[in-house]
Amino acid sequence: MKALKYKNNYYSVHWGIMKLSTGLVTLLFSIAITTNGTFAAKLDTQRDQFDAVYKKIKQGKSTRTSHLKDYPLYPYLEYEKIRRNLKSTSEKTLLTFIDNYKNTPLADELWSHWLSRLAHKKKWEKIVAVYSPLAADTSAKCYYLEALMHKGNKEAAKSARHDAIALWMSAKSRPKACNSLFAQLKKSRSLSKEKYWQRIELAVDKGNSKLARGLVKYLPKDEQNIARQYVVSHRSPQKALKSKYLGSGQYSRKVIAHAVKRIARKNYKKGYRTWKKYKNKYAFSDQKKHEVEAYLAVRASFNHDKGALHSFSKIPAKYRNDEANIWMARMALREGKWGQLNQAIDAMGEEVAQQDIWQYWKARASEKTGDTALAETLFHKLSENATFYGFLSADHLNKSYKVFDKHNQSWENCAENVQIVSPVFRAMEWFKLGKDSLAYKEWFWALKHMNKDGKLAAAALALKLEKPILAVRSVAKTKDWNQVGLRFPLLYKKLITEMSGKNEVNPAWVYGIMRRESVFNKGAVSGARAMGLMQLLPSTARDVGRKLGLAKVRKSDLLTPKLNIKLGSAYLSSMLDDFNGSYVKATAGYNAGPSRSVKWTPDKTIEADRWVESIPFRETRKYVRAVMAYTTIYDHKLTDGKGMRISDRLKPVKSRSIN
Repeated sequence: MKALKYKNNYYSVHWGIMKLSTGLVTLLFSIAITTNGTFAAKLDTQRDQFDAVYKKIKQGKSTRTSHLKDYPLYPYLEYEKIRRNLKSTSEKTLLTFIDNYKNTPLADELWSHWLSRLAHKKKWEKIVAVYSPLAADTSAKCYYLEALMHKGNKEAAKSARHDAIALWMSAKSRPKACNSLFAQLKKSRSLSKEKYWQRIELAVDKGNSKLARGLVKYLPKDEQNIARQYVVSHRSPQKALKSKYLGSGQYSRKVIAHAVKRIARKNYKKGYRTWKKYKNKYAFSDQKKHEVEAYLAVRASFNHDKGALHSFSKIPAKYRNDEANIWMARMALREGKWGQLNQAIDAMGEEVAQQDIWQYWKARASEKTGDTALAETLFHKLSENATFYGFLSADHLNKSYKVFDKHNQSWENCAENVQIVSPVFRAMEWFKLGKDSLAYKEWFWALKHMNKDGKLAAAALALKLEKPILAVRSVAKTKDWNQVGLRFPLLYKKLITEMSGKNEVNPAWVYGIMRRESVFNKGAVSGARAMGLMQLLPSTARDVGRKLGLAKVRKSDLLTPKLNIKLGSAYLSSMLDDFNGSYVKATAGYNAGPSRSVKWTPDKTIEADRWVESIPFRETRKYVRAVMAYTTIYDHKLTDGKGMRISDRLKPVKSRSIN
């Protein structure tokens, strides 16, 4: 078994053959947990007792707790006692708790409160001495930076001021605990009016008008009225353009540029007309002109306007930001303009250009323009991954999917071992008590202190506990997307096989949709009220139910796996028929609605990968890529590695005239 590591500032523990130390895994959490029936029975009794005592303490009632001292969740009883009287709790009591229960998220929370006390008493040197980045939230970070500014050496204070400005420069309001730090920035004149304008623009761009309005008062008096119009321009652009405060200065030009963008966001053609009216009337810099024109071209691209690519090409590369280059690339690949696709990718920032999406399209463009050596190199690198573009790259090279060829380590033994780590064990107890939010807090606190192997072992345990969402999120912390065994469990196999067979739809596709929609959470309900495993809207479910001759389908019925899979697979089958066997269009329709999938139909037949990458909705674009990759993975799992290649499923998307 590989060694697992678990560590933080308070302690460091390394276990290979279950070598334990420093109280992280106490004698309580031994192999007896899973093998000793007497211990398990005692744990059941204590769990019931804890539940009753915990409720009483939460209600402020006095009750005995000493009989639960050896129960894993006992720290929560002590914590609640302290929390209810936090202001009057002595420093000694706080520090005793922090020391006794340092391997809990509760200690981190009280540590943050202790830091706030130290800051209030201006004990800056103490804060610097005890600060732990791993335990710190934003408030604690503010206390620490303020401490460095007060008591750090010259270089430390300078660095802290730089970090404090970066923390302040946010589209969101920061905690009140940061007010004193920010007051120090103002006092030291570290926040210029340019920085205030920058933060106002940042807040407005993110729709945080309340914060932006609050920042306006820190600008010079003669700039405050036009700044308020900048805030107004986000929701009422036409009103801002008619303002009496609109002049010819640089800040008025900011208002006009933002108003034009907001108009274009709803109607790109109206945005073009408005811009034409203002761009020559005001002295916009070349950079600002091209910034607005790039945004207009992006909005035109969302509508697949054929003039968008020409608009992008007129903007010098140095003035195109990453969003503009990305949409220039999407329009170029949709229209098959491979040279312009190359130009757009080459103009992207390094971080964006290195993403697998653009490495794939760089390979495609290189292949089309004659640089086959570069194309093969890029395809080869991408083909190692269990992703949409990884599978497509393998197909271009006519190679097997390596991720299925590799021997994936079994994490089952590691799962057995990781459950005795105290925060993981506490999470399991909270799950048994039906307190999922507290279980998740413990679980992710544990993950924060684990290395990659520990996280993957935790993911295996989550699957064992029938918590697939937890497993997927645990693997995600490692960013190892090739862990197909842990990321793609075969749950509800009998139901999916049965219902997909009746509805004549590929079970792997049903799995792919379900994995993306709910990660097998039968009780999932989205903000849009989509419900159950396949996230069906009640209205859609009723329509499908009527076609199947079912009696009235109630909302609560959609949380029943059998009916949800039955209706969902039937809906997928009808969508595939409606789109003439096009998996990508049917999948896009499942996510964004059939009418949008129709709207995005090209004027001429194009390859499916080109159609997918030019979908204007970010969520739908990512959704289709994910579902097609997941379908490929499940197809191989269900057929013992003999599944269909992704390219064989991705039929060319036909033009409107053919459809």
